[in-house]
Amino acid sequence: MRYLIVLATFLAFFMSACGGSSGSSVSGYRYADNASSEAEFDEDAAHDRAVDDLSYETYGSIGEPYGCTEDCEGHEAGFEWAKENEITDGSCYGDSDSFNEGCQAYADAVEEKIDEYRDADESNW
Repeated sequence: MRYLIVLATFLAFFMSACGGSSGSSVSGYRYADNASSEAEFDEDAAHDRAVDDLSYETYGSIGEPYGCTEDCEGHEAGFEWAKENEITDGSCYGDSDSFNEGCQAYADAVEEKIDEYRDADESNW
Protein backbone atom coordinates (compact mmCIF):
# COMPACT_ATOMS: atom_id res chain seq x y z
CA MET A 1 0.00 0.00 0.00
CA ARG A 2 2.79 2.38 0.90
CA TYR A 3 4.43 1.59 -2.44
CA LEU A 4 1.27 2.63 -4.31
CA ILE A 5 1.07 5.94 -2.43
CA VAL A 6 4.70 6.73 -3.24
CA LEU A 7 4.17 5.73 -6.88
CA ALA A 8 0.99 7.83 -7.17
CA THR A 9 2.74 10.83 -5.62
CA PHE A 10 5.67 10.48 -7.99
CA LEU A 11 3.42 10.19 -11.04
CA ALA A 12 1.37 13.21 -9.98
CA PHE A 13 4.52 15.28 -9.53
CA PHE A 14 6.01 14.06 -12.79
CA MET A 15 2.85 14.83 -14.77
CA SER A 16 2.55 18.34 -13.33
CA ALA A 17 6.22 19.10 -14.02
CA CYS A 18 5.94 18.02 -17.65
CA GLY A 19 2.55 19.53 -18.37
CA GLY A 20 1.37 23.07 -18.75
CA SER A 21 1.22 23.62 -22.45
CA SER A 22 1.22 21.53 -25.52
CA GLY A 23 3.33 22.45 -28.48
CA SER A 24 6.90 23.27 -29.17
CA SER A 25 8.92 26.29 -30.08
CA VAL A 26 11.25 26.66 -33.03
CA SER A 27 13.27 29.85 -33.50
CA GLY A 28 11.07 31.71 -31.05
CA TYR A 29 7.75 30.91 -32.70
CA ARG A 30 5.08 28.83 -31.05
CA TYR A 31 3.77 25.82 -32.87
CA ALA A 32 0.67 23.90 -31.96
CA ASP A 33 0.84 20.13 -31.94
CA ASN A 34 -1.91 18.63 -34.05
CA ALA A 35 -3.00 15.12 -34.92
CA SER A 36 -0.82 14.91 -38.03
CA SER A 37 2.30 15.97 -36.07
CA GLU A 38 2.87 18.85 -38.48
CA ALA A 39 3.89 22.17 -37.01
CA GLU A 40 2.04 25.33 -37.97
CA PHE A 41 3.74 28.69 -38.30
CA ASP A 42 2.41 31.21 -35.79
CA GLU A 43 1.37 34.14 -37.99
CA ASP A 44 0.34 36.29 -35.02
CA ALA A 45 3.71 35.99 -33.30
CA ALA A 46 5.52 36.67 -36.58
CA HIS A 47 3.30 39.69 -37.24
CA ASP A 48 4.02 41.13 -33.80
CA ARG A 49 7.75 40.59 -34.25
CA ALA A 50 7.67 42.22 -37.72
CA VAL A 51 5.89 45.28 -36.32
CA ASP A 52 8.47 45.50 -33.54
CA ASP A 53 11.37 45.09 -35.96
CA LEU A 54 10.03 47.86 -38.20
CA SER A 55 9.32 50.28 -35.37
CA TYR A 56 12.54 52.25 -36.01
CA GLU A 57 12.44 52.07 -39.80
CA THR A 58 11.42 54.83 -42.18
CA TYR A 59 10.29 54.83 -45.77
CA GLY A 60 13.79 55.85 -46.79
CA SER A 61 15.51 53.21 -44.67
CA ILE A 62 13.59 50.37 -46.32
CA GLY A 63 14.77 51.48 -49.74
CA GLU A 64 11.98 53.75 -51.00
CA PRO A 65 10.19 50.90 -52.82
CA TYR A 66 7.70 53.19 -54.60
CA GLY A 67 10.25 55.86 -55.47
CA CYS A 68 9.97 59.46 -54.37
CA THR A 69 9.21 62.93 -55.47
CA GLU A 70 11.74 65.56 -54.45
CA ASP A 71 11.77 65.03 -50.71
CA CYS A 72 9.76 61.84 -50.04
CA GLU A 73 7.65 63.80 -47.55
CA GLY A 74 4.32 62.23 -48.59
CA HIS A 75 5.78 58.72 -48.66
CA GLU A 76 7.38 59.19 -45.24
CA ALA A 77 4.12 60.57 -43.84
CA GLY A 78 2.13 57.59 -45.12
CA PHE A 79 4.70 55.13 -43.81
CA GLU A 80 4.72 56.75 -40.37
CA TRP A 81 0.92 57.00 -40.25
CA ALA A 82 0.56 53.30 -41.08
CA LYS A 83 3.16 52.41 -38.45
CA GLU A 84 1.52 54.54 -35.74
CA ASN A 85 -1.97 53.24 -36.55
CA GLU A 86 -0.87 49.62 -37.04
CA ILE A 87 -2.19 49.52 -40.60
CA THR A 88 -0.64 46.36 -41.96
CA ASP A 89 -3.15 45.50 -44.66
CA GLY A 90 -2.42 48.48 -46.91
CA SER A 91 -5.86 50.04 -46.43
CA CYS A 92 -4.72 53.64 -46.76
CA TYR A 93 -6.99 56.27 -48.19
CA GLY A 94 -5.10 59.55 -47.95
CA ASP A 95 -5.48 62.51 -50.26
CA SER A 96 -2.23 61.88 -52.11
CA ASP A 97 -0.77 59.00 -54.04
CA SER A 98 2.59 59.38 -52.29
CA PHE A 99 0.94 59.12 -48.84
CA ASN A 100 -0.93 55.99 -49.91
CA GLU A 101 2.23 54.48 -51.39
CA GLY A 102 4.12 55.12 -48.15
CA CYS A 103 1.35 53.43 -46.22
CA GLN A 104 1.38 50.49 -48.63
CA ALA A 105 5.16 50.29 -48.32
CA TYR A 106 4.79 49.77 -44.57
CA ALA A 107 2.23 46.99 -45.08
CA ASP A 108 4.51 45.39 -47.67
CA ALA A 109 7.48 45.61 -45.31
CA VAL A 110 5.53 43.84 -42.56
CA GLU A 111 4.55 41.04 -44.96
CA GLU A 112 8.14 40.70 -46.20
CA LYS A 113 9.40 40.36 -42.61
CA ILE A 114 6.79 37.69 -41.87
CA ASP A 115 7.88 35.80 -45.00
CA GLU A 116 11.52 36.04 -43.87
CA TYR A 117 10.63 34.57 -40.47
CA ARG A 118 8.60 31.80 -42.10
CA ASP A 119 11.46 30.91 -44.44
CA ALA A 120 13.97 30.93 -41.57
CA ASP A 121 11.78 28.69 -39.43
CA GLU A 122 11.11 26.23 -42.24
CA SER A 123 14.84 25.83 -42.80
CA ASN A 124 15.17 24.75 -39.14
CA TRP A 125 12.71 21.88 -39.45
